[in-house]
Amino acid sequence: MACICTMMMHAQTTVTPPTDATIEQWTVAFNYHYNTDSGEEVEAVSEAMQVATSGTDIYFNLPNPITGNAWVKGTFDGSTATFTRGQYIGSYGGQPAYLDALDDNGLADLNMYYMSDKGQFYTMQYVLINSSMTANQPWCYYTDMTVTKELGGEDHDTNTDGTFTPPATAKVENWVLSCQNVNPYDESQKEDVSDKVKVAINDDKVYIQGFSGHLPSAWVKGTVSDNKVTCLSRQYIGTYGGTRLYVIGYDGQECDLVLEYNDAQDVMTASAYLLVIDENDNVVQQLTGIMLYRDGGTDPTDVLVTPPDGLYTNAYECKSTSIEYDYDGTVSGMTAVSWDVKVGFSGQTVYIQGLCPYFPDRWVKGTRDTDGDVTFLRNQFFGQDPFHQNYYLSGMIFGELSDLVLSYNNTSDTFSGGSYYMVFNSKKDQLAPFGVHAGITLTRTVDGITQHGATDAASTQYYDLQGRPATAHTKGIVIRKQQTADGKVITTKTVRR
Repeated sequence: MACICTMMMHAQTTVTPPTDATIEQWTVAFNYHYNTDSGEEVEAVSEAMQVATSGTDIYFNLPNPITGNAWVKGTFDGSTATFTRGQYIGSYGGQPAYLDALDDNGLADLNMYYMSDKGQFYTMQYVLINSSMTANQPWCYYTDMTVTKELGGEDHDTNTDGTFTPPATAKVENWVLSCQNVNPYDESQKEDVSDKVKVAINDDKVYIQGFSGHLPSAWVKGTVSDNKVTCLSRQYIGTYGGTRLYVIGYDGQECDLVLEYNDAQDVMTASAYLLVIDENDNVVQQLTGIMLYRDGGTDPTDVLVTPPDGLYTNAYECKSTSIEYDYDGTVSGMTAVSWDVKVGFSGQTVYIQGLCPYFPDRWVKGTRDTDGDVTFLRNQFFGQDPFHQNYYLSGMIFGELSDLVLSYNNTSDTFSGGSYYMVFNSKKDQLAPFGVHAGITLTRTVDGITQHGATDAASTQYYDLQGRPATAHTKGIVIRKQQTADGKVITTKTVRR
């Protein structure tokens, strides 16, 4: 009898998928329980695993500490994959090892339930790497086991480790990712991001490289439909520091990341957060307010201020102290500077042209309250320099970026910044200045009035209030009558003291 038993044990073989089976890369995750001299130990495990299918048969190349990896065979009815208990997976030190499951009724077949919306199998059973076909005598066991599909494969864009690379036929373009990078452990800590990324397009597939700060070369894959790019959740993007990282969407719960494409603005935006998580679902990166636009274009939210046609402006001199900084942030010098600007009033709105001396033809606008304070909202856009650097207006007070507030004195016709600094910034909501100015004042210098939108004059004549001929330098109220080259007549009043 012993001889027959020995022959039967030696005759046991592991299963192998048939040659025509489809093999894909998935991820298996579980808590690994094993005994040591000091008691039971538990480790979290997540690693790549091959899954093969052939008709209704399904095969898992299940990792185990006894034999490394071994194929086990089950049947899949579309909702449950059932693996018959007692499958031989190899031996160690002459002792056999089997796959079993354990539930409230004892040893059982292993049932893996499939969630199609997540592309994931899961089980609530204990999964045993057992030393016996008939008794509960495990070498070790697994709990909370899941098997998750690492998306892709049909476009030959999936690497051997499960990450994506666009196929050679894809058209690769340079885009810009604009968003906020939020500290997942303290959401009050956030910074503006404006980074160059790659977008590859191949038929109805879109690949985006550059979402992850930890793995900037990793690609995320999406499918285009109805002007939306849907990137399925839990895409594996690679390993960082020995830990596997995945990309998911989040809108209060895990979801696919959906980017909506605006054809008129040529931008893609996402309402959900993008989270980079590790194999234990810990968040390692959180991006909000995601917007992508083509490199060489401008952020669609960066709109230049345009004054109303017919706005009358006066010339002012802007004076301030320009503060220079060293690379370590210490002040290296201060210089008194001045330049010319134009100021116009339209109701309670104040327009200033040339407030940023790098862009003398660009405007900002503020709102005047009943106390005479004029508030210029932060992040007003001046434009890009030749090196494609953005310039924004911000205020700063007590070391924090803010709106810029200038107090207007109607009697002296002057503006004063008081304690506010004026910042010409390269980023929104993050101090990265091209220039910082203190002690800002705007003083009216010329009484002449310019009308915004007026064309060049073909002839100009001056009169006093009695209609008598005058000159541009006549004191008092002077009426200026301009006839433009197209025959239009423009009449303005000029006050000279």
